[in-house]
Amino acid sequence: MDNHIVDDQAKRIFLYKWFANLFAKEIDETTLALYRTDTGQGLLAEMKEIAAIAPTAQALREYAQKADPISSIVNSLASSFAFLFLGSGGKKSVPPYESAFTGTTGRLYQAPASKMEALLLANDLSPGLLASEPADHLAIQLSLLAHLCEQGSTDKELAFLENHLLVWVADFACACKAHDQEGFYGTAAVSLVGWLKDQRDALHIQLADLQKPKN
Repeated sequence: MDNHIVDDQAKRIFLYKWFANLFAKEIDETTLALYRTDTGQGLLAEMKEIAAIAPTAQALREYAQKADPISSIVNSLASSFAFLFLGSGGKKSVPPYESAFTGTTGRLYQAPASKMEALLLANDLSPGLLASEPADHLAIQLSLLAHLCEQGSTDKELAFLENHLLVWVADFACACKAHDQEGFYGTAAVSLVGWLKDQRDALHIQLADLQKPKN
């Protein structure tokens, strides 16, 4: 956990990775304990200054400040994670894969997964975070986005945002919001969509500035 977000590129990289971790696995006791520290509270306060992310940062701050035992809070969030993303919710589960929302059958391992495998290979990456998951998992896509940002590939970063994530994450967020009994992951998914749209707009401006003729 790092609370030194020093510039726009560093902020994007940090938050792409932060959201990737949030949707990759359950929040554990160590992470929640870190949010209770001065460093963790400072980071959440900084994130609350970002309009799209503020509701999620506030929710995490409230979880961290609860008087309940950490294990109880973590178990509640883990139950919500499993219900939504690991299939325990049955028909109310929300698969965190592009294929589930853009494929022709709603099943996994469709064309988006194959395209993601090719993109990861082209960028000398492996699924990494979730090696056992299809390559079009939300966390893997966000990790690739972070990599493109780290490489300074603004045009590729924007293209990936527009051609992959922003094609399906709004529907994903709506489903999370509708079925999340705890409420946290629905809020986080909505925050993700708003923040990604902000990054798309900012990257368009950045590219336009780069393409202006120099005097």
